[in-house]
Amino acid sequence: EMPARGTPTVSGQVPNQPVACTRTGVVYEKDVVMQHLEKHGTCPVTGESLRKEDLVELRVEGGEAIAPNETTNMSVPEMLLQLKQQFDASALEKYELRKKLMDARKELSHSLYRYDAACRVIARLMNQKDKPDVQEEDEKSNAL
Repeated sequence: EMPARGTPTVSGQVPNQPVACTRTGVVYEKDVVMQHLEKHGTCPVTGESLRKEDLVELRVEGGEAIAPNETTNMSVPEMLLQLKQQFDASALEKYELRKKLMDARKELSHSLYRYDAACRVIARLMNQKDKPDVQEEDEKSNAL
């Protein structure tokens, strides 16, 4: 079973448990490639010999991989509705990310302001500490 051009696995489906071959870099569905390995012991795509140790499980950020929606039996209005829902979800995610970005910018700005203020206070205190020493030296030199 060869994958269709552009599909990430031998099964032609988005993998639920993706594994990658360290030798070839091909991504497989774990169950499908394990069955193939038990029967043939080779890579299903290249035909090279393959061991279970050559497969590395891939972690998907944010949980499980999301399978694409079937669009083969959908009417045009259903597809438009689905596209609208996906666009709305993307717009909402963008809004939430921008809101988080603005909050992070405000927090960073506030922290930098506080840091700058603390540096100024320290500099002023250091100057005040040094001034009495300078005044004492001036008084001693004037007394002589």
